[in-house]
Amino acid sequence: MMAQVSFRAKLFLIYTAIILAVVFLVFVFGSFYINELQKRNVDQAVALAQEQAHIASTEVAEMISKAGDSDLSSPEMRERLKPKTEVIMKLNEKAVWVGIFDASGNQIIERTHDDEKSIALLEPGGEPINSKLPVAGKDKVEVTVSSKVPKLLEVKEPIVREGQKQGEVRIKISENATFQRIEKASRNITLALALECAALLLFLVAVFWALWRLFARQLALTQKNAQLDRMAYVGTLASGLAHEIRNPLGAMSVNLQVMEEELADPSNAIPGRAKELASRVQREVLQLNSTLTTFLDFALPTKENFTDFSISGLVKELLESHAEQFKQAGISMELDSPPDKETVIEADRRQIHQAFRNIILNAAQILSGSVKRLFKITITPKVGGMVAVNFSDSGPGIPPENLSKIFEVFFSTRKGGSGFGLAVARKIIEEHGGRVWAENNVDSLGATFFVELPREGPARLK
Repeated sequence: MMAQVSFRAKLFLIYTAIILAVVFLVFVFGSFYINELQKRNVDQAVALAQEQAHIASTEVAEMISKAGDSDLSSPEMRERLKPKTEVIMKLNEKAVWVGIFDASGNQIIERTHDDEKSIALLEPGGEPINSKLPVAGKDKVEVTVSSKVPKLLEVKEPIVREGQKQGEVRIKISENATFQRIEKASRNITLALALECAALLLFLVAVFWALWRLFARQLALTQKNAQLDRMAYVGTLASGLAHEIRNPLGAMSVNLQVMEEELADPSNAIPGRAKELASRVQREVLQLNSTLTTFLDFALPTKENFTDFSISGLVKELLESHAEQFKQAGISMELDSPPDKETVIEADRRQIHQAFRNIILNAAQILSGSVKRLFKITITPKVGGMVAVNFSDSGPGIPPENLSKIFEVFFSTRKGGSGFGLAVARKIIEEHGGRVWAENNVDSLGATFFVELPREGPARLK
C-alpha cells in the first residue's frame, strides 16, 4: 500500500512539475514574441522615418533651388517648411520630434506633438534638446522632468543641392510605450517564474529524496517478505513431498515385513502370498517414482523445444489415446474445433501435451463419480494472437472456496491425489505466456477450465 501511495505521490509531483515548466515556457516564448514584435515595430518606424526624411530633404532641396536662395533661416522659408514637418508627424505616429537644420547645424525649425505640451530636456546621449512648445495665450504649461529618459532613435538625412550640403532633416522616433510596458512586465514575470521553478525544483528534489528513502525501505521489506514467503513455500513443498513419500514407504515397510514372515514359515510351500506382497511393493515403488517425477517436473526448470503445431491436432491425439479409458468410465466426449491450420501455435509440444493431459485426466476422475458424464473441449482462435481452449465437464462443479486453490501444489480433494497435476499444468501454460483458470458453469452442472495460449512463443513476444 505504501509503495502504491509513493508511486501516486511521485506521479502527482511529476505532473505538477510538467505543468509549471509548460507555463514557464509559455511566458518565456511570449516574452520573446513580444520583443520580436517590438523590434519589428521599431524597424518599420525607422524605415518609414528614413523614407520620410529622404522625401523631405529632396523637397527642401527643390524649394531652395526654386527660391534661388540657400538661406534656410529666412522667415519665408520657415513658413514653407512647417507643412513638411506637420506631414511627417501625422504620417508617422512614432515620430515625436522633427527638426530641420542648416549647413552649420543651426536649428531652423522643429515640430513636436502640439497636444502633449511636454518636453524631454535631455536625449539618451545627454545632449540638450531646445524645443519650443506652441502655447496659446497665457495657458500654463507643466513640464515634467524625469531621470528615466525614453529611448529615442534618430534618423538623419542631408539636404543636398548641386553636390553641396545645405542642411539636414532629423526625425526622432520613440518605441511604443505599450510595448515597453508589456516587455517590462514580461521580463519581471519570467524572472519570477524562473525563481519559482528553481525553488520548486529544490522542493521536488527534497520530496523525491524522502520518497525514495521510503520506497527503498518498502522495497527492502517487500523483498524480505518475498524471501520469507519463498521459504514458507519451500517448507510447504518439503512437507507435502515428505508426506507423499512417507505413505508409500510405510506401506512398503509393512508389506516387506509380512513377506519376510511368509518366507520364513517353512510350512508355506507355495509363496503365493509373498508374490502378492511383492506386487504391492512394486506398485508402491511405481507410485513413489511417479510422485518424484511429477515433483521434479514442477520444481525444476524445463528445457523448451519450440515448434509449430496445431492445438486441434494435439487435442485429437489426446482424446484418441484416452478414448478407451473414457469409454470404460461411460464418459461421452465432444470436440468443437476449427480446421487444424487455424489453431497453429509456437510452443513446446511435449509440455503442452502434458498440461492438457493433466486437465483431461482431472476431468475424467471427477466425472467417474457423476450421474451425467459429458466432457466437451472447445477450441477458438481469438483476436490478438491468442488461441482459447475450454475444457467443460458435467460433474458436480468446484466448491467456491476451492476455486482459488485447485492449482496449488499438494491441494487435492481426491483421495490419494498428490495435487501436482493442475499445478504442473498451470506452470507450463504460464511459462508459455498463457493463462489458465476455472469457473463453475452458470447454465449447467459442472465446471470449465479456460486456457489461453499465444500463437507466438515467449521469445518472439519479448
